[in-house]
Amino acid sequence: MIYNYKHRLPKMEAKEATKTIRQIVRSENLEFYLTRHAKERLEERGLIIRDILYVLKYGEVDGVPQDASRGYFKYRMAAQSPNSQRKIAVVVIPDTDALKIITVMWVGEKSEV
Repeated sequence: MIYNYKHRLPKMEAKEATKTIRQIVRSENLEFYLTRHAKERLEERGLIIRDILYVLKYGEVDGVPQDASRGYFKYRMAAQSPNSQRKIAVVVIPDTDALKIITVMWVGEKSEV
């Protein structure tokens, strides 16, 4: 599925981005898209969509936003996994009513960016 950008959100600080992403993920009309890379990493790490949704609902944005394409910004959100003793990070691009998942990783993993 191709992600159709709708409305760009302004660059946000971590606290505001956390609040915004949590609101979007709790929306009744939530749309989210996984890149091929994100799908591959889910499978590689033995994670499921629910792990991503958990991080987006209960996690915190850490660090500063990074530039993404078309004037959007990507954020890294992390939370303790509900199914393991490890912490999961999700890189996401929020839109006004949708989320594009770029990748998912274990926090502390060597390949973490």
